[in-house]
Amino acid sequence: MIRVQSLTKYYGNVCAVDHINLDIQKGEILGLLGPNGAGKTTTLRMLTGFLRPTYGSIRVKDYTIDEDSLEIKKLLGYLPESAPLYHDMMVYDYLTYVANIRGLDRERRPSRVKGEFRP
Repeated sequence: MIRVQSLTKYYGNVCAVDHINLDIQKGEILGLLGPNGAGKTTTLRMLTGFLRPTYGSIRVKDYTIDEDSLEIKKLLGYLPESAPLYHDMMVYDYLTYVANIRGLDRERRPSRVKGEFRP
């Protein structure tokens, strides 16, 4: 369950997202449609904890974005149009980093990460 109340984002004096309210239940699919500059990407960045809202609240399951951002990131997947790349990381290092964030057991992490590579 994802619940959003009065989600708002200002960049200076410009309102990019204006008091969005959402209530998304398990199994539902949400699509955001609109022209460039409508606030779709900004909304997704706030929902996934990559951008702090100016106002409003976000709750995913029993977690709030203000107090449990890392737990919410573990639950959600987000692939933006321009994916952030870590140019100084090798693929193995990046997968290990993600496995750590996702809470994969430290002992099992190396074998699980290596298992993702295909010859």
